Amino acid sequence: MPVEKEPKPVEVNVGKWILWGGIGLVIALLVLNYFPVVVINAGERGVLMDFGKPVAILNEGINVRIPFFQSTAIMNVRTVKFEAEAEAASKDLQDVKSTVALNYHLDPTRVLEIYRDIGNNANVDSALISPAIQESIKAATALYNAEELITERPIVKQKIEDNLFKRLQARGIITETLSLTDFKFSASFTQAIEAKQVAQQQALQAENVLQKVKVEADQAIASAQGSANATLTKAQAEANALKIQSQALKDNQQVLTLRYIEKWDGRLPTVLGTNAGLLLPIQNLTG
Repeated sequence: MPVEKEPKPVEVNVGKWILWGGIGLVIALLVLNYFPVVVINAGERGVLMDFGKPVAILNEGINVRIPFFQSTAIMNVRTVKFEAEAEAASKDLQDVKSTVALNYHLDPTRVLEIYRDIGNNANVDSALISPAIQESIKAATALYNAEELITERPIVKQKIEDNLFKRLQARGIITETLSLTDFKFSASFTQAIEAKQVAQQQALQAENVLQKVKVEADQAIASAQGSANATLTKAQAEANALKIQSQALKDNQQVLTLRYIEKWDGRLPTVLGTNAGLLLPIQNLTG
């Protein structure tokens, strides 16, 4: 039987494949980086650069650039939320801590200026937004005592927003909303505030009780005065009536006869005296 020959192993030129792979990768990177067409997505703007120098803003959609000569940086102009822990001091030198959340976005018409002066979006947060928040909070809290920061919180928040708006607008940043959590103070100061509030509530409660007692006393005095006035008025009325009646009897003797007739029961007396004053009315009654 003939002896079968073993197949020769296939020789693979590894070095050749590595070389061609490297060349392909370089070509792909060149095509991606220097492709003449640039697509800017919604919510973004492109910064067109000539050899690294920002020269124009690319809007959303398809844009054309010169390969190898021009490059593009993408800037996000959507709303961005930035949170920071801020520390400051009040007017009476109490340490104040708060958490701030700021919603903002880049002005699409000024991304060229922003990129030239600050850089990409990450640089905007670290180099511009965070320092502006810290400075705005320090400037606002320094105007109020610690207690006023609690009682006048909406006003303080508005001042912080106004400071931020001015600082950031000058750099091409548009502020939208600012969320500010309650101010936090040292534990000893917080306890002192709570104790003061308890004392104020107790004082207010005592004042309310005192006011109630005063009102009730005023009502009792008014009621007594009313009763006294009513009694006096009644007595004066009765005295005036008696005075009028007395004067009427004095001026007109016939009134006495009339009063006698009004009270007479219709029966004649069984015994008559000789007094003419008594006989006169009887004679008048008998005709």
